[in-house]
Amino acid sequence: IGIAIAPPAGVQTRAEGGVFEVIDLPPGTYQLRLWADGYVARTLYGLRVHAGRKQKMKIELDRGVRPRGRVFDDTDQLPVSGATVDFGGGLRMVTDAAGHFEAPFAVLPEAAREVTLSHPGFDRVTFRDLPAQNPDDLRLALTRGKSAISLTLINASERVIFDPAGSFYA
Repeated sequence: IGIAIAPPAGVQTRAEGGVFEVIDLPPGTYQLRLWADGYVARTLYGLRVHAGRKQKMKIELDRGVRPRGRVFDDTDQLPVSGATVDFGGGLRMVTDAAGHFEAPFAVLPEAAREVTLSHPGFDRVTFRDLPAQNPDDLRLALTRGKSAISLTLINASERVIFDPAGSFYA
């Protein structure tokens, strides 16, 4: 369980059983960030502290998930290093040498239901409807060059010399 106050005020905090107490916080306007393992962090802005007043707040954190898994080449099953794993833009990471990725923080389960993989040597792919309650052992495959390319070659006199069916002309 963690708490951060900005701007830093050099105050003490005590935490016991999920209850925090901030001691001797000078009057002013603050930003408060709370986090706990397995929960989505929450930031509160514009909190005003007045001299001589004690203030109580109840702040609830939503349960979250930390997506993690492995990205591999669908042809040879080898790990893909340097692949970008993007869960909707709010959570983006890059795979390590073993193809592994792990979110540095928890997100709401619905935010982990869609992921886009990209890598310069592979086709970009988006997976939808991932298991929202347990995205902690995802195995995601990238494909290399399986997209179709249609090509027609035309010479300088605008005569077709190669058609999409693969026939050559003299």
